[in-house]
Amino acid sequence: MNTFGQRIAYYRKKAGLMQEELAEKCSVTPQAVSKWENDISAHVDAKKRRAIKKAFRAAKRQWSGSEIISVHSGDG
Repeated sequence: MNTFGQRIAYYRKKAGLMQEELAEKCSVTPQAVSKWENDISAHVDAKKRRAIKKAFRAAKRQWSGSEIISVHSGDG
């Protein structure tokens, strides 16, 4: 799991969210989420990154274990 998009897809699925649900939580279109996950759109602004993390943190409360979520990428 190396790319930003791969991490988004992994954690979205682990959280039991559909692309449409994550998109709604981030105030973007499902197509934007698809582009993020497929590394087609490399730019995700800070506000959207915070929304992604918030969506995953909310879902994480339902998970067992102590998995650390990191959706930070080095590309900006």
